[in-house]
Amino acid sequence: MKRYLIWMLAALFALLPAAGLAAENRATQISTTLPEEHIITVVCGAGGAVRIDGTVYTGTREFTVDRLSSFALEAVPDAGYQFSQVEAQPSSGVSISGNMVIIGSVYEGKTLTLSFVREQVNPTPTVNPTPTISPTATASPTATVSPTPTVSPTATVSPTATVSPTATVSPTATASPTASPKPQPNFDLPFVEYQGNVLYDDYLGTGAGLKELGILYDEDYELDEYELLAVLNNKDWADGNMLLVIAQPEDNGSYAQHSLMLSGLQLARLWQEKQIQWIEMRNGEAGVLLRIDELLSGNVAKYVDWALRDPEAAKPEAVENLPEVELTAVQLEHVRFEVRIEPGEEGTYRFGVYVWFAGEQPSVAELMSSLKVCLSAGEQGGEAERNAYVEAHALSATDEMGAVEYLESALIETPVRETGGQDQLSEYFNVEIDSEEHAIVLYDPEKSLDAYRRWSMCADWAGNVEYCLVELDG
Repeated sequence: MKRYLIWMLAALFALLPAAGLAAENRATQISTTLPEEHIITVVCGAGGAVRIDGTVYTGTREFTVDRLSSFALEAVPDAGYQFSQVEAQPSSGVSISGNMVIIGSVYEGKTLTLSFVREQVNPTPTVNPTPTISPTATASPTATVSPTPTVSPTATVSPTATVSPTATVSPTATASPTASPKPQPNFDLPFVEYQGNVLYDDYLGTGAGLKELGILYDEDYELDEYELLAVLNNKDWADGNMLLVIAQPEDNGSYAQHSLMLSGLQLARLWQEKQIQWIEMRNGEAGVLLRIDELLSGNVAKYVDWALRDPEAAKPEAVENLPEVELTAVQLEHVRFEVRIEPGEEGTYRFGVYVWFAGEQPSVAELMSSLKVCLSAGEQGGEAERNAYVEAHALSATDEMGAVEYLESALIETPVRETGGQDQLSEYFNVEIDSEEHAIVLYDPEKSLDAYRRWSMCADWAGNVEYCLVELDG
């Protein structure tokens, strides 16, 4: 009997912990706190970029998104590429419409991986294996300076010519003795439907709105860091028509690298429809001056035509002996041109002109005879003061080995003034901002055109070197 009682007591004590645990569980409350934000990771593959809230990104980026809010991005293929697919992990809740990728309601973190593929290209043209292009302009370090000759605003400037210290050289002067105006092509440009913004659609656009204005180099630059105006003259002085682009300084007053990027279609519209001949870009004390026709015809057009057919084989230095080509609107739609100014140390600058296609961005500056680099010469007075300035200053070019070359330089005022007693008929185009979503790119309409004119010492582009305005000894 005692053994039985001991067994019963042992069984009872064995049950007590379980019963206590059950009582404890009944008193425990389980709660879950939902996050207020989620992380969306965007991985952009080669051949394109993504645009999110108006800013363009490449590579891998993370974005913090409020829970249950929407998230959208636009795939932006490079020239020669097209958007292929997006892989989402986890895959639920993601929709695709054209180049748009949309998450209607974000309730978890996701990774979106975008892929781009090359568009099909045509066979490569026959190339002469013995190119004759010289990558740098010829400049004499011992150029003779004559104190008295007069230079006409339309004079041809030879690389070895005597430079007049009093010469006011207009950008209509050609930089090479063999350069000559080319007949203007008749591009079959697509119709642009008005979208309510003069700057983007009527003036520079291709019908695709804001995304077609590529006056950005990367996501660090905003559209309101640039000032644009067009200087249009009467038909007798149309060769002085110019698009002037001015980069604004940083908050601390310094200038970083800035670029003007326009599509081939935009350049064709400027040239063919707006009759603009020149582009000048300014970044601080530096400026670049070039003719639009040299970007759309001649050796640059040969290279673009070849590059769009066979990007891996095309070489800028091998196009001299190729036959002349006329680019089509379809080809122009697949390239972008960049004019770049990069400040260095102690008043030095680097300049470049590049063509973007199929993920590549080779330099085409060496194919352009009109390309001039300029550094501000400050305020200039009368003829005597300009004579003295030219005698005492020149542009220098310093290569990677530290060798310095003094370039034959001329004093140029841009935008140019009409000569021969003609009335000044220059005018600006207007900019309309029709909603807060449109970036602001403005000139000051209260200023006269004189407020934008400045004197610069200019020389032919002499390669990828550091340029500086120097005071000459003696």
